[in-house]
Amino acid sequence: MHLSKFKFNIRYFENRKLSNAAFIIFVVFCFSYLYFLKSSVVYVVLRERIFNETLVMQTEVSKLEAEYIKIRNNINMESAVKLGFVEDFNNINFANIDSGLVKGGLSFLGNEI
Repeated sequence: MHLSKFKFNIRYFENRKLSNAAFIIFVVFCFSYLYFLKSSVVYVVLRERIFNETLVMQTEVSKLEAEYIKIRNNINMESAVKLGFVEDFNNINFANIDSGLVKGGLSFLGNEI
């Protein structure tokens, strides 16, 4: 009789260990599920915020582009002279086909590239 009680207790402890392990695995899965659920919600909110910031930046870029086009269309010779620019064709250097030189530039003669 004493042996049968001992065998019963071993089975009881084996079943108890198995149920404890199953419970621990269940708890770990529950916490993992909650963590991943929270992470996905946070990332959805973050994506929405970034999307809104992108829209604001696109609006600002569009405003700056419109302002640039407006200013560019207003520039002509008269406004350039008023700003202090001078039309001086004597200082313009063109490339010479005979020597291959541009004054103050690079020489392409003798370059084997």
